[in-house]
Amino acid sequence: MISTSTAVGNVTLPHGPRVDPATRRAFLRFLVVGTTAVLIDFCVYRTLLSVDQSAAFAKGLSYLTGMAFGFVANKFWTFGSKRSSAAEPIGYLVLYTITLGVNVGLNAVALP
Repeated sequence: MISTSTAVGNVTLPHGPRVDPATRRAFLRFLVVGTTAVLIDFCVYRTLLSVDQSAAFAKGLSYLTGMAFGFVANKFWTFGSKRSSAAEPIGYLVLYTITLGVNVGLNAVALP
């Protein structure tokens, strides 16, 4: 095994492992999709509140909207998945339904 390092002043820093460009690209796309999903969630939430919807309803619907965007964008753009299986969206939905409960619950606790 070959170890490389970089000297900075009197300190030698080891180089980390090289990251595959495809992995780096997928990670950056994942960050873009996640950030966009959060922005969609926020915009839908604020819009629903502005038309006098309850906070719980607005938070639930906004979260589901962001979740749906995240699933589709990550599946096709981030990871380029061509796989078609019912288990994939069902697993995603189960995981995000649990986090939806946490999200709506924290929102309810934080508002007062």
